Amino acid sequence: MSVPLVPQNSEFFDIQDPKRILMIGISPGQQYFLSQALDYPGLLIDFARNSHHAQMFMEELGDTYDILWFDEDNMHNGDWEFLKKLAQMYPNDYQPIILQTRPDSSVFKQALSHGVYYFITKPYSEERLLDILSSSFRGLTNFNEINRFVIDYKHSITLFRHAIFHVRTPEDIHSLSATLSYLTQTPEKTSFGLLELMNNALEHGNLGFDFESKAKLVNDGQFESALKKRLYSPEYEHQFVEISVTFSEGFIDFSIRDFGDGFDYESYLTPEDYHQTGPNGRGILIAKNFSFDELRYEEEGRVAVARTKI
Repeated sequence: MSVPLVPQNSEFFDIQDPKRILMIGISPGQQYFLSQALDYPGLLIDFARNSHHAQMFMEELGDTYDILWFDEDNMHNGDWEFLKKLAQMYPNDYQPIILQTRPDSSVFKQALSHGVYYFITKPYSEERLLDILSSSFRGLTNFNEINRFVIDYKHSITLFRHAIFHVRTPEDIHSLSATLSYLTQTPEKTSFGLLELMNNALEHGNLGFDFESKAKLVNDGQFESALKKRLYSPEYEHQFVEISVTFSEGFIDFSIRDFGDGFDYESYLTPEDYHQTGPNGRGILIAKNFSFDELRYEEEGRVAVARTKI
């Protein structure tokens, strides 16, 4: 039996570093479809009848699942309580959760309040299935990578009262996000939010990638090369993102400024307008709900101000 080739946009399905997915409350017919569609090296799939069964799986394997997957049609109050319990048990961990929904679903706001940021609408194709998985793995990878950058600056970093930084590359952003996160009480969460906001400022603000063009490049597996090419082109090589950090009474404000044309930020901040089905577009809402106590935009979207309590 031949091993199926991994699609171009599925760069996270690494047989050397397998990803585990726990699918909860999936009907037998869907189980068969998903088992066939996700029969790739580096993907390990388990099916649990309900959240109680899922908890048994997680306890047995030591919480080693990378992704949790639910079906709206089979979710009950116990499943929502299960998600709430997970958030309370691991408040600083980022757990990608995918919810497959109906076309007429009204569950997005409730799901977002329970830490669900990835949605796929039934019926869907194998290509769409792989898109949403790649997107969720990308979020998980970003969270893990940024926290590997975190060095123990717990004392010296808190001596700051006001500081301004300039970053130009994704490598700069990873390093600074990790460093500044130790100004706060939850560096794991803060670093992830800063990473998302700084990346947005670089990619969409300074370099001018719009939502649709980035989505196409991500789906085609070409975004990283396009980003690097534009970053070092004569038109953009002198641009930078400015990060201003200010302590006030009981708060720290991170102001992230780009030098682009601005954007319609309101549609990315509210659950009703949430870009739930694309491979990108969820970073702002994740930063707002997961990483910071407040997030607002100024100057037509060119400045993001993220506030966290001390």
